[in-house]
Amino acid sequence: MKKPKVKLFVISVISIMIILMALNYGLPYFQANRATAEALQINLVDLGLDEVIDGSYEGEYAIRMVTAKVKVIVDNHKIVDIELLAHDHSKGHEGSDIINRVISNQSLDVDVVTGSTISSKAILKSIEVALVNK
Repeated sequence: MKKPKVKLFVISVISIMIILMALNYGLPYFQANRATAEALQINLVDLGLDEVIDGSYEGEYAIRMVTAKVKVIVDNHKIVDIELLAHDHSKGHEGSDIINRVISNQSLDVDVVTGSTISSKAILKSIEVALVNK
């Protein structure tokens, strides 16, 4: 009689452990996918650099678990430098390569960094906040 109870107990414990492990590893995956989909929906506006006065501008933006704060230097209506002042990207990839793309294209209309969609969008949006909300 005791063997079936012990066997049932062991099976129950193993089942609970499997469920907890699935939740531990599965939930972050689904949350990251939801955050990525949310980031892809973020619209960016044209910077209108012709209207931006030379100077230094700061902007900050957060998307779920990713935050970015930048300092953008504009000279002669061109972005000459972007400094990433703060960037918390949790367990994701950094995505700071997006800065070079923005400077090269003088636009926010650039491809996001592969594997760093959320970070890329947070950095792009913080650049927009710095220059559009000056």
